[in-house]
Amino acid sequence: MRSKKQSQEAYARKYNALVKRYDKAASRLNDATAGRNLRATHDRELRIFISESTEKPLVLEEWDEGLGASILETATVQRNGHILFLFNVY
Repeated sequence: MRSKKQSQEAYARKYNALVKRYDKAASRLNDATAGRNLRATHDRELRIFISESTEKPLVLEEWDEGLGASILETATVQRNGHILFLFNVY
């Protein structure tokens, strides 16, 4: 079998196209992996929250700092005195 001669320019074009294709695929893989890791972290945090919540009484008699920190993102006191709570969404 004879090998086909290829110009340096054609080789460079083909090589650059393959590098571009590889970089695109590697980027997609990294994005997918990061998304999967984020979902796994949220899942783990939610499981911990649920297991801790089932061990606690249904009515809190005093503020639980750990529970509050896990479900509350921010609390803003408005000018009219109302408090706006923003909860974490998993």
